Amino acid sequence: MRKLIYNAGVSADGFIAGPDGEFDWLFTDQDYGIGEFMSEIDCTVMGRKSYEIIAQHDKDFFSTNENIVFTSSSSENTQGNVMFTNENPVDVVRELKQRSGKSIWLVGGGMLAGALLDAGLIDELLLSYHPVVLGKGIPLFRSGGGMHMFETTEVKNFSTGLVQVRYRLMTEH
Repeated sequence: MRKLIYNAGVSADGFIAGPDGEFDWLFTDQDYGIGEFMSEIDCTVMGRKSYEIIAQHDKDFFSTNENIVFTSSSSENTQGNVMFTNENPVDVVRELKQRSGKSIWLVGGGMLAGALLDAGLIDELLLSYHPVVLGKGIPLFRSGGGMHMFETTEVKNFSTGLVQVRYRLMTEH
């Protein structure tokens, strides 16, 4: 079965973006392992707002993998490698995980991540902690499903102060 990996940049106080979706605080001065990570995946899933932000800044992001965008609109059409859907994300991701292939990248946002976490579908977290406190913004998770335990499997420190941690969901706690 394929893994669902939530890979995100996170502020020291747990936000993936500022209150208006700002991400100009994320470090972009080096690769920070994204090239290696991209070789692990062949599919991305994300919410509509995440899609719009990426589409504005990196048109090539959607060129190679299968990309599923969850939206409340039913009028969106598939565009190249991007499929828009208003189906239940939990059902779609369950089905994607059953298919053969590489891992699936949960790109964001917090509401989608919370729903998939609560459904027990996130297998790993790959979080890049940036040494900045935003004070407010979009949280890593918007979840109401209780506690979920992860174990640390890898930690990388970068000269810029960024710390990248990979976690695996613990099946028993």
